[in-house]
Amino acid sequence: MDPFLKVFFSIDRDGSGKITIDELQEYIEKNNMEDSMVYDWQRLFDPENTGGITLERFCDTLGIAPAEAQVQRDYMNRQNQATPDTENGIKILYADVSDSLKEEILNKMIQLLSSSKSKEDAAIQLKKYLDDKYGRSWVVLLTADCFWLQATQIDQSICCFRTKNTSCLIWRTYEGD
Repeated sequence: MDPFLKVFFSIDRDGSGKITIDELQEYIEKNNMEDSMVYDWQRLFDPENTGGITLERFCDTLGIAPAEAQVQRDYMNRQNQATPDTENGIKILYADVSDSLKEEILNKMIQLLSSSKSKEDAAIQLKKYLDDKYGRSWVVLLTADCFWLQATQIDQSICCFRTKNTSCLIWRTYEGD
């Protein structure tokens, strides 16, 4: 997601498409940011001193297509409103694997995320585990933010899920030895 849009949407909590100067000041104070940000944003996004910054003006000033901004807002809203599908806080985004393999991947990933030093280490360990047990060519991708992906995988070998603040995408690219 565009970082500027992410900030705008974080300030515009009511989803009105307009942030007031009071909302901007509250956001700045809450996030320990420079007070000059209010002046800078007013100068850039509200030169007529209307007391508010519209999403339309914000996008126009930054050269962002309003339709793309709306797509990103909708996506962010879906992410924020998504509720976990299971008790352990996992939301399945997409899965084309057997139930037993899905459970194995989920359990192993949760265990590794809680016991590893880093997400990178967890990804490396899960890939090694899957390669050793099911054959080579597994891909493990962990991300903390939005993602778009186009990939090729063999049938019944993809599992994508979200747990807390990490999206986990796991698939096998081809059957190897």
